[in-house]
Amino acid sequence: MRNQDTWDEGNRYSGRQMIKLCLLSLLFPLLFYYLLPGYNLLLTVVLNTLLIVSIYWTTESHLKSVFDEEGNRIQK
Repeated sequence: MRNQDTWDEGNRYSGRQMIKLCLLSLLFPLLFYYLLPGYNLLLTVVLNTLLIVSIYWTTESHLKSVFDEEGNRIQK
């Protein structure tokens, strides 16, 4: 992180993303339990892993849209 502002914004944004995706990931095991019971564990682990990795990409994308290369907020 370039400065404290980028650090705070990254943590704020990723924290909100984690809460949203956590609530979404609670539905996967229930859904897979009834639709594909033999693959429930595998599908749940794979999708939760993809959700965790997506937090990294979405946070980086958000930070690039809010800050310039020097870590200064982009004025709109």
